[in-house]
Amino acid sequence: MNIPSGKLLHQGIPLAQISFKQKMLELIANRFSGYVAISAEEGHGMEESTILLRNGKMVAASHSYLNHNKSLFGKKALAYALNAAASKKGVMDVAELSDAETELAININPEAHAGKYGAELMMNRYIASFYSHELFKRLFKEEEETTKHAIFKKLGIDNIRID
Repeated sequence: MNIPSGKLLHQGIPLAQISFKQKMLELIANRFSGYVAISAEEGHGMEESTILLRNGKMVAASHSYLNHNKSLFGKKALAYALNAAASKKGVMDVAELSDAETELAININPEAHAGKYGAELMMNRYIASFYSHELFKRLFKEEEETTKHAIFKKLGIDNIRID
């Protein structure tokens, strides 16, 4: 996701030393505009996420599995970003954006729009207390199955048995 650099408020905060959920609830309560960047390393390699907030609402997100060259955007990315934030093997940056910078970031990243999240109820539902490896497995399993089946069917060999 392309975002102006903004004013860096916090850099390299270890996720193991903070409550990400509490930090996000503070940003929401303070009607924060800016972004939270997360870098984590779990068993699948490096993950990078960005959550863009406008007036305390999560409005856009991106998530990348760098070792697998896979990026997600929007609502789906938000779920993966919040999962990455539950990792104890990562860091978080927080940067404030002006109203103009926030609008620019929203407008130049239409694929990243995540709807209007941010209410405490939504945060309680979406922020995990522990990192889930299942999201990674599900993402790549669905992609692999769909891809194999689609290719075989397209070639007309989806019903051939090889003994």
